[in-house]
Amino acid sequence: MLLAKFLRKPSLASQSFPVPQILSRAVSNYGSLDSALVNPNFIDVALSQLLKNKKAKKNDVNEFIDHFKTKMNRQNFISMLRGCRRRHVLEPRHIYTAACGLKYAEDEPLNSMQLDQIFHSISFMSHRVASVRVLLTVTSEALNDCEDKFTIDQVANYMFSLIHMKSGVPEVREMVRVLMIKLAASEESISNDSASKLIGGFHGLSCKYPEVRQALAAVLQQLDTHSSSSSFSEAEASRALFGMKRLSPEYADVQKLTSYVLSNSETSTMRMSSHQVSQAILAVQSMDTDAQEAKSLFRFLTQQVEQLEEGGKPLVSKNVKEVLAALGAATVNTEEVNALTAALKAKE
Repeated sequence: MLLAKFLRKPSLASQSFPVPQILSRAVSNYGSLDSALVNPNFIDVALSQLLKNKKAKKNDVNEFIDHFKTKMNRQNFISMLRGCRRRHVLEPRHIYTAACGLKYAEDEPLNSMQLDQIFHSISFMSHRVASVRVLLTVTSEALNDCEDKFTIDQVANYMFSLIHMKSGVPEVREMVRVLMIKLAASEESISNDSASKLIGGFHGLSCKYPEVRQALAAVLQQLDTHSSSSSFSEAEASRALFGMKRLSPEYADVQKLTSYVLSNSETSTMRMSSHQVSQAILAVQSMDTDAQEAKSLFRFLTQQVEQLEEGGKPLVSKNVKEVLAALGAATVNTEEVNALTAALKAKE
């Protein structure tokens, strides 16, 4: 708390000391790293103040972390991930440092509430960053070892946190495998919100990997046993279809999943917004099959596109172009493909 007061002093606020100099003065005034004052609570307050300072730069965060990392506990590293993401000053080296801290810090192992916070930060990250893959490994190990009871809502949120991740990365596939273990341990009823997140989390996953096919079967089993009997809302249907972008309908489980989503979408009353339609149309990119489920999906999406209000917000141009390119290469479902293509072009 002392550092927070220190940084708020008017006499200091009126001066143009760089943030690292302010932190350095704080440490010299109130104690060295060996001081009992420098504890995890002190570090959380100091980090919070640093990130609230709009003049703080990446180098300032670097200096702070280098100075205090040996005194951080796991919650400090979680706060670092969350806080740095919010300020857009998070570098790959920060993620790597946090991952190492989460694994090797000497305090209590990560609990379910702390894992909630980590997954919230992961949801904004890309698998293309090497340090993110390290963080995924540390997190999946902690999740696997955690003896806390996880609710179906937690597992669904964790799954949906992977929407920016691709299954070509082994660390992502391992995370999916661990999530399915936690999912199988749950016997709760599954709300439509959680169901749509479980399905939506497949957005970057491909059926060519056995871990993805096994996850798909596990999710379907849980949905068949525990899902709600009520219909999806427009947002829930859109989110679920968004997750089917890379799932190949040549697999029976993908056909079952398509049927599940459509049967829970009340065609006669559902009217998606342009944003929701822009997400949902991505589901047809892998639907180059004459399976009845694919035909039904094309018809459903065509209806949703056609009933968009004239003069309303346009569809997301990037998504429309992506889908039209995929439809142009389709070899089956000519009638349904032509209808959806015409509807999309009419709304461009």
